[in-house]
Amino acid sequence: MPRSVSPATTDMQLTRPVKEDDGGSEILVIINPAAARVAGGGVREAIETELQRRELHHKILDFGAEDQANGEVSAAMDDAIRHGCKRVIIVGGDGSVSWAVTVLARGRSERHRPVVAIVPAGTANVLARELGLPMDPRAALEVALDSHATIELDAIRTPNGLCLTQVGIGPDARMIDETTREAQIKRGRWAYFATFIDRAIGQPTLSFQFTVDGRAHRARAWQVLVANAGAAGSPPFTWGPGIDPTDGALDLCVFAVHGVRDVLVLAWSLLTGNHGRGARARYIKILKEVTIRTSEPALVQGDGEIIGKTPITLSLARSAIRVVVPRSLADIPSLVGSPGDPASRAAVVEASAAAITSDVPTVAHDVDVMVAMHSRSWVLQGMLKHPFTKLKALDAAIFLWANKLSLGSRADRALVLLSNGMHYGEGWAAVAVAMVLQDAHHGMRVTAEALVVLWATMLTVNFPLKRWFRRRRPFIEFVKARVTGPRPKDFSFPSGHTAAAFAGAVLFGTHLPLWSPLFYLLACLVGFSRVYLGVHYPGDVVLGGLVGTFLAILYRSLLHRWLPGVM
Repeated sequence: MPRSVSPATTDMQLTRPVKEDDGGSEILVIINPAAARVAGGGVREAIETELQRRELHHKILDFGAEDQANGEVSAAMDDAIRHGCKRVIIVGGDGSVSWAVTVLARGRSERHRPVVAIVPAGTANVLARELGLPMDPRAALEVALDSHATIELDAIRTPNGLCLTQVGIGPDARMIDETTREAQIKRGRWAYFATFIDRAIGQPTLSFQFTVDGRAHRARAWQVLVANAGAAGSPPFTWGPGIDPTDGALDLCVFAVHGVRDVLVLAWSLLTGNHGRGARARYIKILKEVTIRTSEPALVQGDGEIIGKTPITLSLARSAIRVVVPRSLADIPSLVGSPGDPASRAAVVEASAAAITSDVPTVAHDVDVMVAMHSRSWVLQGMLKHPFTKLKALDAAIFLWANKLSLGSRADRALVLLSNGMHYGEGWAAVAVAMVLQDAHHGMRVTAEALVVLWATMLTVNFPLKRWFRRRRPFIEFVKARVTGPRPKDFSFPSGHTAAAFAGAVLFGTHLPLWSPLFYLLACLVGFSRVYLGVHYPGDVVLGGLVGTFLAILYRSLLHRWLPGVM
């Protein structure tokens, strides 16, 4: 018999049913009492109190390692599902969730498969973080009971059952093996972090052989992951590009690091999501299965539990479970492939265009669609979890909206003319000529100053800055973007035209203060024209204006310091 059954399971009827499409009549709660936050006290009692307060017909089962071995709890779970349980709430860490999902998925047809809800109570709770679930157990329980939004998750099928996040070979497996339960309870995720750093320093590279969907690969690696979810412990750290637990594919991530510099570069890429491919990192999509062999047997961890040693064969289990999430993603497409894949970009453009022309268009929806290009689960995680990606998506969404504007052919020609006249700041020549005609000596000094400062500003923007950021033009990223006028061939960020326009406004506005508002208005029009004409994102323009202003002030100050008697 299971070790604990709540007294509320006697004859109590549902007075407030769970919001479920098919009208679930009973809630099954599965608790791992050894989980870090459950063992810390209070979680189990709070859950039972809330269930009784709501007068929900429920059953609570405790399970531990011995229950997994003897099958008593799994038999009780099967019995509850046969008698109408439609929602299973799992209280524990990633290992607890993967074990319970394995039991639930075993031999179940789609019609009898219950919805799974997660109350994170483990140490790392990677899956819960990936799904944007609250880390506070009480808040997570509210989502588990009240939300009717669900998504289908893939899983990794291992010899021991299903894993929902990652299977790893390397420092992560040693970290899992050597972090004590006492340390997990006392120090939480920091216990894992400290052990990982200690083991990572001395981790040797191993010789790996991979057979991915029938194709052989070889590599020497420090850390290898088969990832279903992208979170590297916690957002915004992610293992690789386009790792999505809903895309019908797994991702083989192979990391080779040699020394502190490689570790720092890898850590930066995990934080920013700018995952480079090459000597340090390789990424391979897995559509069916992968077999991993090493030069010597190595520990393998799955969802935070040691599951064996190499060699090991892992396969994809598509749509293994339906899990409760905080908000609906029904209108957010699931995209296969990394953010750099043309197919993914085209799908994003189609979805974004559909959103813009829909009856209730919103920039927020367009942002979600573009964030889903990286992973649908990222959409659930909030703005601060992936700030770089969210800001880029917001920038692109505003661009798409602006790109739909049409001011007419005359306005188009005028804006093209204005834009072309500020390529390197040439448009300011008219102001310089007017100043020379009014006062030749003063006008020549101002013109000389502007020429040097504008030249230095444009060299800085167009060479080191653009080549450093290497942002592609929107008409390349979004193939359906409307472009009016010439298509530049260099990079997009920051906008050189806008930088030149604002630099000129600073330089000439200083000497002609009455005309300064007109100069800045002209600079703003140049910036608007770059977005309207389809060649720059709004962010390129805003930062271009700020950079142009800053560099103009800086270079003019340096010029006056170096040539005090001339300028």
